[in-house]
Amino acid sequence: MPAWTSQFERLLRALHRVEHADGDATARLDDLYSFFQNCWHLKDWIQNDGSVPKATRDAILREVKTTESLLICADIANGSKHLVLKRARKGASIFRTKVSTVDVKTGRVLSEEDVFGISWRQGVPQPHGIVELARKAVDDWRTMIKKHGLGA
Repeated sequence: MPAWTSQFERLLRALHRVEHADGDATARLDDLYSFFQNCWHLKDWIQNDGSVPKATRDAILREVKTTESLLICADIANGSKHLVLKRARKGASIFRTKVSTVDVKTGRVLSEEDVFGISWRQGVPQPHGIVELARKAVDDWRTMIKKHGLGA
């Protein structure tokens, strides 16, 4: 079994945690950063896996650099890993906001929830659903892996 497949399996476990968000806001944020780091760094595992032909590794690396979902993952992964994002690809970042449910009659706050989203520079920063982006990134990886004859 090629070495890169263990990283792909790690990525799928991380996606599962994002899809089934559990725990407090800090734990959920940790799961998000873990997903984006695993997603972006799958390219490194493929690039360094000597069982994959060099021409295939190089083709995948070129394609990764033009795949929007993976470039968004890159910004989030590198920003969370290095604190400062020095080379933004899409200017993507995770934002956190509180959403309150209020009783319209009394004005009393019934509940508060931390909600996470993603924004990136594309003219005006726009929010995007994290789960949808995570699924898209994994789907893009699957498509690329199959296209280059690596299975998955």
